[in-house]
Amino acid sequence: MDPRRANRLRHPVARLYAEYVWGYVAAIRRAPLSRSDRRACYRYLAQWLAGRAVPVAGRVLRGENLRAWESTSAEQAAICLDAVVAGRERRPA
Repeated sequence: MDPRRANRLRHPVARLYAEYVWGYVAAIRRAPLSRSDRRACYRYLAQWLAGRAVPVAGRVLRGENLRAWESTSAEQAAICLDAVVAGRERRPA
């Protein structure tokens, strides 16, 4: 949501995800935990990542569109912009 990161060439999505995950890794490393608790946290983080990576990888391998909002359908094309955007309703003269 940071407008400074809007440039896709300088801040690609993969890098943002990596920074997000690295934040969790750094938090686990800094936390005052025992070795077994720290290993459990890393294991849980790995399971969480795998649970999200497997469906995405499957869609990529099948050649499906990863962004559902980019696909167009007849229902989406029928939506009037004036009905959706506030302040754009037509006022009688």
